[in-house]
Amino acid sequence: MERPAISLRLSVVLKIISSLSKAEMLEFALNDTYAQAVDNARLSRNLQEVENLKDAQNKWRVYRDAECRAEADDNACLVNMTKQRIEALKAMYFKVAATPPGFIK
Repeated sequence: MERPAISLRLSVVLKIISSLSKAEMLEFALNDTYAQAVDNARLSRNLQEVENLKDAQNKWRVYRDAECRAEADDNACLVNMTKQRIEALKAMYFKVAATPPGFIK
């Protein structure tokens, strides 16, 4: 009896996902990337750097929203700026050391 309920929930989720715009899907991706960046920063950086990341992300969102409101095609602006921010967060907080600490090349 559980299969119809699971199938129904899945169909609802798929409808929601298919109704999202590209900007909305990227916003979800940004939120996930940011959360992972904060987790990574907590493991490898001091508390002040983690707080700086949080502050920078909040300020970046304000800047992005203001910048895109001024654009003729604000949706394209949101898509482009959000993609760039995701890549920037990955570059800053997802780096894997080529040589583990303590190892000699």
